[in-house]
Amino acid sequence: MKKTSTPQWMLALALSLGLMGSQSQAMDFKWSGTYRIEGYQFFNPELDKGVNKSYGLHHLILRPEITAGDGFMIRARLDLLNSSDYPNSQLGQFFGHGPGVATPGFAGESNTLGTAQASDTVAVNELYLTYIQEHGALIVGRAPVHFGLGMTHNAGLGPFDHWLNNRDLLGYRVVMGNFYLLPMLAKVNEGDITQGEDVNELLFHAQYEDLETELEMGFFFQRRRGSALASDAPVGVNPGEVLGGTGAIANDSFEIENFNFYVQRQIDLHKLGLEVGMQRGRSGVRTAGGEPVEFAGYGMAAEYEIQPQGSPWTWNLKAGYATGDSPATDEKFEGYLFHRNYNVAMMLFNQPLGQSDILRTDLQAEGPASRGARVDTETLSNVIYASPGFRYDWRDSWAVEGALTFGWLDTNPIVGQDVGKDLGFELDLALNYSPRQGVLWVNQVGMLFPGSAFEAGGQQDASFAWGMVSKAAISF
Repeated sequence: MKKTSTPQWMLALALSLGLMGSQSQAMDFKWSGTYRIEGYQFFNPELDKGVNKSYGLHHLILRPEITAGDGFMIRARLDLLNSSDYPNSQLGQFFGHGPGVATPGFAGESNTLGTAQASDTVAVNELYLTYIQEHGALIVGRAPVHFGLGMTHNAGLGPFDHWLNNRDLLGYRVVMGNFYLLPMLAKVNEGDITQGEDVNELLFHAQYEDLETELEMGFFFQRRRGSALASDAPVGVNPGEVLGGTGAIANDSFEIENFNFYVQRQIDLHKLGLEVGMQRGRSGVRTAGGEPVEFAGYGMAAEYEIQPQGSPWTWNLKAGYATGDSPATDEKFEGYLFHRNYNVAMMLFNQPLGQSDILRTDLQAEGPASRGARVDTETLSNVIYASPGFRYDWRDSWAVEGALTFGWLDTNPIVGQDVGKDLGFELDLALNYSPRQGVLWVNQVGMLFPGSAFEAGGQQDASFAWGMVSKAAISF
């Protein structure tokens, strides 16, 4: 029976060795989590003086943790009220999920006559065992994956993060003072066990943390492999299908590699952070002419913050760069896509804007086919950006935040058109209320002044857009 190599036997061996000789101890059980509710209103998001967009979201995350004694800890993450349009996310359910079905046969299945909302299921996004030893820890199960500033690998730990990274993995963290190594083997997909359709990953995380000098440095390597039988990358030129161009097919083996390095340092009143990422490899797609489609993108994110001693003001800057995919090279995808949790503005690089995919990010688009019907699916790619901002701690519980974000295209996104580089700028202002730790209420207004880049694809005179957001989160 043919089957690609998998880490299952290693998993069984590791668990067997860890459990041998252990004795039952009293268990400790505790909960943590976050409940959030959000309301969004966007005016003219397509930049053509057309439709507006409004919606609400609510979501509950529960994180049970069991300490079983002898160094054994079992952690889980349960998500309640989830989105059916974005099933592998933590976006949450739209506020007002009606009971109606396509062909209702009873009044209870009617949105106009029904008396109860549609019921929901619980999603398990994490469930893993950690066995802590003197010089390290064994990690087995579906665990979160996070690195550095979160520009590529982001577990969605923020109170309003809508996306997440996790893996079914086996890893061992080796701790040596301020330094640790964490090699991991992950199973992304278990395909037909008789055909070798598995998708496997090798992950390696090295980290240095010095609390005295407040210095952090890290390196993360990810290699994903699979045979031609496992290849299912999106192909073509339609929205959400951008690899290989017309006539492309996913019929090749693939090997995709990501390299990330970051450093972060607190120096007196200054905090600096920098992360650099690079992606390369074969996508598993071939063009209509038989050429393999390769990845070749890179990006950088820089962050700076200063809070003068005794001052209520904090000043910050986010800036970075992500290569863009050229539509003229079907055999190569040069774009580097940041993680969707890494936000620098309320609308720019966050909400789908305009009527064309000028950032060339539809490769990771989810949800409805129409750009205008999607929520929070845009990300940083094909762009140079800068976003200076501030925070003013008005009172103990109140703070005012603001940011001015600028962007310029890196690569012309449309063949045969002279597309402008200027994405324009966005001004965001927010009033935050936090009466105690774990409780946060954010009220935000964003105003977008679009540049000439949004006039691509036949759209003329991209017009002013703005939006309002009110969201609250309770973490416990």
